[in-house]
Amino acid sequence: MLAEPFDLKRAHKPGDRYLLVRSCHLGDFLVVAPFLRALTEGLGVPEKDIDLLILNRQRFDPVAALFGQGRFGQVHVASTASLPEYLADAARLRGRLGLSGRRILYLPFWRNSPWELRLKRWLLALPLGLRAVQGMGDGDSPAGDPAANQYFCLQKLYGLPVDESQRGDQRPYLQLSPGEKRKVARFLAERKAGRFSVLYPHSKLAMKVWPAERFKAVARHLLRRGSVVLAGAGEDASYNLRLAQGLGPRVHNAAGLFSVRESIELMGRARLFVGNDGAPMHMAALAGAPVVALFTYKEPVGAWEPWGTPRMVSLRRDVACRECYKAACPYGEPPCLGGVKVEDVLEAITSLGRRGPCSQARVLPAQGVRAAE
Repeated sequence: MLAEPFDLKRAHKPGDRYLLVRSCHLGDFLVVAPFLRALTEGLGVPEKDIDLLILNRQRFDPVAALFGQGRFGQVHVASTASLPEYLADAARLRGRLGLSGRRILYLPFWRNSPWELRLKRWLLALPLGLRAVQGMGDGDSPAGDPAANQYFCLQKLYGLPVDESQRGDQRPYLQLSPGEKRKVARFLAERKAGRFSVLYPHSKLAMKVWPAERFKAVARHLLRRGSVVLAGAGEDASYNLRLAQGLGPRVHNAAGLFSVRESIELMGRARLFVGNDGAPMHMAALAGAPVVALFTYKEPVGAWEPWGTPRMVSLRRDVACRECYKAACPYGEPPCLGGVKVEDVLEAITSLGRRGPCSQARVLPAQGVRAAE
């Protein structure tokens, strides 16, 4: 029923229409932007000929959040919060997907295991009536290889070249409006934040949060050279306010003030982004900002690094329990993230200040009782 990966560049014919299927929320969708650009600019597929089917628990539409309304063809969203909800949404969508004459591409997560692919084959194909879904392979590559990363594994999976221009500022492709740009400029002007860095100190997943006191130490360092803007969604605002206490008037809380697109514009104006693994980190990468990213080691090195920016350093500590894939750490504070010191972050910031490209996924040497064997 489901074909293996294939050379899309060779298979594509003028007039082909596409349905792209991705299971994702916001952060997971941000990394699809380079693939959409490869389709529209590399293959010349009109954006209106690309429909998308998004599966997530909240019925959230990340396509509109990133590209605005009406940029692509039809966007369908189905809930995966429970099997009954998914089946109900699938029944509702079956007659609206318009599958006739359509190339249906599944956009898999990096390193899908064979059993995950088989499960997704049935979950996708049967309830939704999808057949001849192309690209069900996992696009796997050696760990740490930028081409294996979520940003570019889809191009590799479908035989599309990775354009080096995709490693940089994507704001022109996103087509940010003058109003979005003015809102960000007004925020910065009112706070006299001419030269500023962005910190993202929180996360919806507790195990991804680097200790607040260490973020405060990094903020004090960055305040020597300008202002600091604390990023995040509305639910991050109170955490950011607590972190900002005692840091002075040049620390500004932007959590919840900007849309996704406006946040990308904000990141593009920053001299540096330092933050936990999460959607704001990917926004900074799409804006081409220099990024210092703080990671757990719950997934392989290279899986989610923000390779989309040409200037990036990611940090995690090596541990025996690496690649655990857990959503909560049994140790409380994950030793892989908690083992990253302030000095490690400051050294990464210094390395990004040197001339020339810098793209490094650093695994810091193991230490302590949970050291890697």
